[in-house]
Amino acid sequence: MRDGTLDIAWADAFELPASGNMMKAGPEGRGVFVRQGTRMFAVIEDQILRHRFSRPIEALDVLDFGCGVGRVAMPFFHRYGRPSACVDVEAAAIAFMQRTLPGANPSRIGYEPPTPFPNASFDVVFSISVWTHLPPDLQEPWLAEIKRLLRPGGLALISTSGFAALASRRSRLTDWAGETDEDLRRKGLIFKPVAGHRHLIPGEYGYTLHTPDYVADRWSRHMRVLATLSGAIERVQDLNVMIKASRRDSDTHGPSSFCKHAEALQAGHERGHVDEPIGVIRAVDRLGLPRLMASNNTERPPRRRQDVGLRIEESFIRFDIDNHLGLSSGARYTDDTGSGGVQKGVIRLISSTRMAVVEHDIGAAQ
Repeated sequence: MRDGTLDIAWADAFELPASGNMMKAGPEGRGVFVRQGTRMFAVIEDQILRHRFSRPIEALDVLDFGCGVGRVAMPFFHRYGRPSACVDVEAAAIAFMQRTLPGANPSRIGYEPPTPFPNASFDVVFSISVWTHLPPDLQEPWLAEIKRLLRPGGLALISTSGFAALASRRSRLTDWAGETDEDLRRKGLIFKPVAGHRHLIPGEYGYTLHTPDYVADRWSRHMRVLATLSGAIERVQDLNVMIKASRRDSDTHGPSSFCKHAEALQAGHERGHVDEPIGVIRAVDRLGLPRLMASNNTERPPRRRQDVGLRIEESFIRFDIDNHLGLSSGARYTDDTGSGGVQKGVIRLISSTRMAVVEHDIGAAQ
């Protein structure tokens, strides 16, 4: 069955939650529940495929962290027989999942870490609408737990709310009316507790906002932040793409500095200065950031060297319509490694009108 361009056949394969449960489906909300779940799953699926694991998704160990009543887990399981585990703190949601989707091994976890899983249990952990509600004192402890659960080189996909969510809340919620974009930019994180959830959540609950720079600065202490995809989740939440470093890598890179250079690149293009990618490419080496090689999509240790030998063959700016990610800009380059080898490739930065940088990659030329 299809709804426009969405394949929603999974909705006929499962019992949907009754009205009044965590993500209200019910007769009046069924279409919203199904469409949102389908779109969210498609985003998660796309990022897993882009990571290019050596095994198919069906063979990966995947954790849905904060599964609720299966809005994403259902379409995921229908297609791949994954996730292999689902967890949530809410008892009624897990009871529903255990009845409806037992093959995804739903289980209830505590409000604070740890989870009962052994170290390095999963290849992928995804989490939608969890860090958007966690109080500040639990944000990093749970990030550390996600890192513990991932295998080296594993992928974490965690949503956060940013400027788009702030605009929405300002228009709907009186206690957010006074919060400006500049307030969020200055603070990096804003949390406002919400009363009346103790019957569902055994601890403090609220609305949390993050900036991409805050995520890059603070979360990179736990995992390498590869990208913050602006509005990827229903055009309101951002999706943060992270990996747990392999044993041969370190977590000491500085993506926030890279974001600042990329913001300068965007501003340069707006002024018509299309040669800005030169400075950003050079900044990659100066900052010691990892290069993501398109040949096998694995991370390579950064090289410290002078900028000599780096030549820009062509700089470009275009709209990335296919991926709905906004403005794509960058340059093709030739890089003399100084050891007799010459490397060619493309550095591409994608930014959105609402956010700063959402993706960077460097690919080897064919």
